[in-house]
Amino acid sequence: MRRTLLPVLLALIPAAGCSQSGNTQQPQLDDGLPADCSPLRTPGACMMPWPNAIYLQQDASTPTGYRLALDPATLPVSGGDPSKTMDVTRWNQADGFSPDGNLLYYFAEKIDPASLVPETNIAASVAPGAATVLVDMQTNQLVAHFSGVDENVIKDGDRQALIITPAQRLQPKHRYAVAITDATRTVDGGQPTPPPLFQAIASGHAPSDPMSQAEAARMPDILASLAAAGVQQSHVVVAWDFVTGSDESLTGHVLSMRDQALQAVGTKGADYTITSVDLNDGTDPKVLRRIRGTFTVPSFLDNTDESKPEAELVFDAAGHPKMNGTYQAPFTIIVPAVARTKAPLPIIVYGHGLFGTGEGELGGASGSYVQDFANQEGYVVVATDWIGLSAHENPISMGSNQAMSYALGDFSKMPWLTDRLQQALVNAMVLERTMTGQIVDDAAMTVSAQAGGAPVADPSKGVYYYGISLGGIMGLSFMGYDPDVTKGVLGVGAGFWSTLFERSVNWKEAAVIIPASYPDSLDQQLLLDLAQMQFDFSDPATVAPHVLQQPLEGTPKKQLLMQMGVGDAQVPNIASEMIARTTGIQLLSPNAADVYGMSPATGPLPSALTTWNVHSPPTPPDTNQTPSSDNQVHEAIRRIPQAEQQIATFYSTGQVTDTCGGPCNEPVPPSTPPVGPGGF
Repeated sequence: MRRTLLPVLLALIPAAGCSQSGNTQQPQLDDGLPADCSPLRTPGACMMPWPNAIYLQQDASTPTGYRLALDPATLPVSGGDPSKTMDVTRWNQADGFSPDGNLLYYFAEKIDPASLVPETNIAASVAPGAATVLVDMQTNQLVAHFSGVDENVIKDGDRQALIITPAQRLQPKHRYAVAITDATRTVDGGQPTPPPLFQAIASGHAPSDPMSQAEAARMPDILASLAAAGVQQSHVVVAWDFVTGSDESLTGHVLSMRDQALQAVGTKGADYTITSVDLNDGTDPKVLRRIRGTFTVPSFLDNTDESKPEAELVFDAAGHPKMNGTYQAPFTIIVPAVARTKAPLPIIVYGHGLFGTGEGELGGASGSYVQDFANQEGYVVVATDWIGLSAHENPISMGSNQAMSYALGDFSKMPWLTDRLQQALVNAMVLERTMTGQIVDDAAMTVSAQAGGAPVADPSKGVYYYGISLGGIMGLSFMGYDPDVTKGVLGVGAGFWSTLFERSVNWKEAAVIIPASYPDSLDQQLLLDLAQMQFDFSDPATVAPHVLQQPLEGTPKKQLLMQMGVGDAQVPNIASEMIARTTGIQLLSPNAADVYGMSPATGPLPSALTTWNVHSPPTPPDTNQTPSSDNQVHEAIRRIPQAEQQIATFYSTGQVTDTCGGPCNEPVPPSTPPVGPGGF
């Protein structure tokens, strides 16, 4: 809520008091906020705590038995304009809250982060006496997490959120209890002021308004579950519960789109057109040929014109995505010079980085690390664009459609990004089918570039995925949904966008855009968590539990190599580690960094997280504070010869091996670009 709506007023009448009629009077909270605000709030903080099960309504038609029922009047307003209330239609289709998001609360006093559970000591979250507690109410087991305050708050008087982050994805369709205990301290050393109505609700003396009664009805089970986990009510400052959404709901969009699209294009893939072929006249030692073209993708969006910002999925009457024609998506192919002597080569489907393009990542005549790697190890590489977070949506590029700027200025428009990301997954799967089913047989894909010539690629030699940064993030989603590719390499990837965003140096410009429309820091944290609910459909955290084990319908088990750069300022280690824990992948020993919950294992391993340390300062903060500057870690890892060797060995043998002869403490490769100013 906007802090300027009304002055904060608090009127509490003691529960033991009596009215003139002799009836017990109930405590009341009067801060001028809407009746649908949370009764467990600190006065003035409407939606705290978040997420909260009182914003669910029963719905027997959903897998969880619930449906979200948010009231726009309780949510932040863009630009302070009452006419720009948030359109909650897409959010209220959810059958629970995000299993991938953060948990939020707000106290009037500043909270001492040292009293909470830092991300550097996650084990403390499941030890007795923790300041923050998360319990799976179906097992009464403590859930590992970390907690802190919003370290991006810099102005006196700004409302600073207390943020609780699960250490890995929560179980879908589960009920969770959350508590903040009396171990929490303010910066002055005291205890924070409890929300005025908590004790009344917890003791069975809730006010008679519907929201308080709804909270009171849930509270006995919440307190009982906390007690079973070892947390007594006498130590609880505030407690609440929430229910996570179902996998049926969160994976249903892309699974439906995948099945419709691949059925439409068939096993051979889509129609395609080659628009240009750059022939090597002998002057390029790395590339034999660069091929550009388009392929015809089944579209599920209402707009495929990349010059326009608006684009949302089209749904049928049952709420399932439906095809809405086709459109032409781009592709670029790099045939390495080594194909002259070693063809036919295996194929890599490549994923580009944030606000890039497939063509840009593969590079032009001036070269690129992709060209170096493809020629050194012998792969034909094909790529398209991860629309949604590609160059088309870059908020600081005058040539882009500015979709991200619109979304950050009005979070109702967040689907303009997140729906495109779902379409991007379909595009990548259709491209893989088209590449292996048709394009490989094109005359341009021969050594001589003439019909009947020796082919430069052969799918039987192997078809793999490799992506870096955004490509490492979306690559895990691709691996979770794609029915064909079984081996994938995720370079400096992660997931959990609501945790990742602020911890990335790339967030700096977004941190300028958002306050222009939403100046309140507490509102910003709530909005990021609401955004996560739309990112969930394409966030790799959603499919991570299914990639190595319990695959989704129509998808085989996969093998993964994840490479993490220690101290990465663009993709934070904590988000990479959360994804690794969620997949259940092993940590390869010897390791250059310890990871909570993962015991190092000696290789070779069928799948593994490998850690690489180039010791490039500055080290990013161990909080949600956005790094002030970049380092070379993010760019360096993909250029380390031993990392490239590890990838090639994994593809050819299906084994992840130690290629460093010990912990991978390697120097920054000379080809690594110098550190820039950071930001998008």
